[in-house]
Amino acid sequence: MHGIARVREKPRLWEQAVLIADALRGPGGLLGDLPGWEEPELVPVQLPYRRNDHWLGMEFAAGTEIKEDRVLFTAHYAPEPMLGVNRHCGLLLDEWTEVVPARQETTGIAFHYNGPDAEPPQAMLLVTPPQQTGNWSADDLLDAVGETLDLAKIRAVEPAHLDTTPYAQLLPATVMSATRRPITISTDLATANLRGKADA
Repeated sequence: MHGIARVREKPRLWEQAVLIADALRGPGGLLGDLPGWEEPELVPVQLPYRRNDHWLGMEFAAGTEIKEDRVLFTAHYAPEPMLGVNRHCGLLLDEWTEVVPARQETTGIAFHYNGPDAEPPQAMLLVTPPQQTGNWSADDLLDAVGETLDLAKIRAVEPAHLDTTPYAQLLPATVMSATRRPITISTDLATANLRGKADA
């Protein structure tokens, strides 16, 4: 109570009222010794009740796990209940909610930075041997890599390179897959043209 009264207004007023009452009515007080005078006792209660539970307002005991919300309630009760009265009243001085931090938390971090202007190529080169012999030939692999590099250079054409040529009217139709051998998916414009004439 003493520590809470230093930082919260209502508990501080309760503490002052108890001190003043003790000075006026207690033994040796200004109003003399009053029989039966005792300092108001504060009784803590923790709900829901668990036998041999640890008070969560203090340092946790080893192995304490919090899996539910708890209410820590401290009150001064009347010395004797009024018999035959079903109604009771009280005075709430202060209340607050505290969040007990977990032992582990999943966190994230974000920061701003200037990303690189270049990105790694998002492509994979799959090479198959021209003849199925059961093993690889170094010459076949080198030829495949060389051919892939040559085709990449041919396809690395920007629209600015074609703007002044007759091919500019065909863009972006010229940007499509093509292959020399029918071993993968490609576009055959001649077949498409023949089908178009047949449909017409």
